[in-house]
Amino acid sequence: MGKVLIIEDDALIIKVFSTRLKSGGHQVFSAEDGGTGLELAKKEIPDVILLDLMLPKISGLEVLAELKKNPETAKILIFVYTNLSTEKEIKEAKALGITEFITKADSTPQQVITKIEAYLNKTKTQK
Repeated sequence: MGKVLIIEDDALIIKVFSTRLKSGGHQVFSAEDGGTGLELAKKEIPDVILLDLMLPKISGLEVLAELKKNPETAKILIFVYTNLSTEKEIKEAKALGITEFITKADSTPQQVITKIEAYLNKTKTQK
């Protein structure tokens, strides 16, 4: 299956997604701050990153910008998963090339995982 990195400061959200993704056969890594997440992304080169925007140390938008600048990480599928959903953040994230913007309050973890797996399956068949 896929390699998934979760960059999220809420340990419960990390646990929920990690458990469900691992049970689906995915390899899962996680980081509770932007700096650690950025380093893990560069080291592991995951297929997908589930990225919160409000993070300690480095914001999700800064992580996103750094990932898109680096040729090794620029093509990683990035799902922004946040409660910070003002028009400004949405536009900025989309301009940086995210795969999808998901508001936490509007989606269940299973809906998010279904989207991630659909993109993983799509990219796998394109290779």
